[in-house]
Amino acid sequence: MNRDKLFDHLEDLLVYAHHLTRNRDQAEDLVQDVVLHILSRETCLSDVEHPRRYMAVILRNLFLDQTRKKGRAPSHVPIDDQDPEDENADVYGALACAQTLAAIGRLPEEYRTVMRLRVDAGLSYSDMAEQLELPIGTVMSRMSRARSKLRDYL
Repeated sequence: MNRDKLFDHLEDLLVYAHHLTRNRDQAEDLVQDVVLHILSRETCLSDVEHPRRYMAVILRNLFLDQTRKKGRAPSHVPIDDQDPEDENADVYGALACAQTLAAIGRLPEEYRTVMRLRVDAGLSYSDMAEQLELPIGTVMSRMSRARSKLRDYL
């Protein structure tokens, strides 16, 4: 098995699992179940044409199985043609983008400002320092703290 392909898509799977479960701990457990499922079957992901899509289908099926076993219908699972196996649906990108934007919005103003200047405007640290009339070290420190808070939020 090519373990690199397995671990390349775990963040995408976690975003999808969080969307399905609406709970961070349950999402992490679900992704772990996918990894165990794949490893137990010794599937060679290098032979799979679309490994991310393959793993997303396993994740969705495990989620549906677990939900059925608990005796409740999954009310928020898409039943239309927008399943993750659909090549035209960028479920992961949309979810990740929405979650990231929401997390940036939750940052304190001083961190949100530098993050938006970096992400939206693409400014360098020196350009941000000049525009905000701050020392470059302060800008770098705020960016570091903003990234740390984003990791906590996500």
